[in-house]
Formats: sequence, structure tokens, C-alpha cells
Amino acid sequence: MIIKTGDKIPNSQIYRMINGKIEKINIHDITSKKKIILIGMPGAFTPTCADEHLPNYIQNISNFHKKGIDEVICLVTNDLYITELWEKESGARQNGMKIFSDPKSQFAKKTGLIFSAPEIGFFNRLQRFSMLIDDNIIKSLKTEKKKGVCQLTLSENILKVLF
Repeated sequence: MIIKTGDKIPNSQIYRMINGKIEKINIHDITSKKKIILIGMPGAFTPTCADEHLPNYIQNISNFHKKGIDEVICLVTNDLYITELWEKESGARQNGMKIFSDPKSQFAKKTGLIFSAPEIGFFNRLQRFSMLIDDNIIKSLKTEKKKGVCQLTLSENILKVLF
């Protein structure tokens, strides 16, 4: 079952590596009583994610904060080491954006935003999405229908739905 606008965000643990230490957090802990933009991407360092999707959000961080968003968070299904490296090398960390990992694809499975592309080694990856969450409730959800495309989920489209 795929989640939809109006649903409560399913809770699951996500992880982040900071200076060699693992940070475990529940999604509800970072979305409770806050306005969060959560973006999901198939993988760190993949062409569409690294060249289009992530940089687009990094460039608009200040615009999100001006519109009342507390945090912009990216979620991928990579291992923690690759996720941390991507957070550093992409400029996300320096610009105040956190990248978390869903290494067991728990969030991907609970939300139904999951796909596999065995021909390129992708198994149980997150579908590309952008979501506005307000106090654990999904206020907007955009997903891409085609693989390797980043149009509906660009930051400009989620900025349009902000109050």
C-alpha cells in the first residue's frame, strides 16, 4: 500500500553517520511538532540524484526556511558510510541539510515507495519522492513515475504548496 496525502507518516528507524558515530532516530522523532521536507532518492552518487535532485534542494534550503520549514532531510537506502560521504561531498551538510539512510528498506517498505531494478543492482530502493510533513501528517506527496527522471519532485514544486 502506498501512502498518500493526509496519512500519518509511518514510523521507522533511520540512520546517519556523523564522525564515525551512528545516529539512530525514529522518523516520528524528527517530524513531531515540526514542518519537514523529506525527499527520497534511489541512491547516493547516482546520476539523477547527485546531478539534479539533491543540488536542487541544497540551492533552495534558505527558501524553505523562509516559508517556515524546520528541516529538509534526504533519505536514501545506501549504507551509512556512503551516505555520510555523499552528505559531505555534495555540500548538503555544510548547507544544513541532513542525509539519512534506510539501510534495511524499512521505511521504503512501510510507505510502499519501494522499487527494484536488478539490471543495475538496485534492490529495495526508495522511489524518488518529495514530501511535506507537518507534525507527522503528510501534507503533500509527489512521486516520479519514470525512473531516472526528476521533474515533479524538484524543490520548486514543493515550494509551491507551502503556505
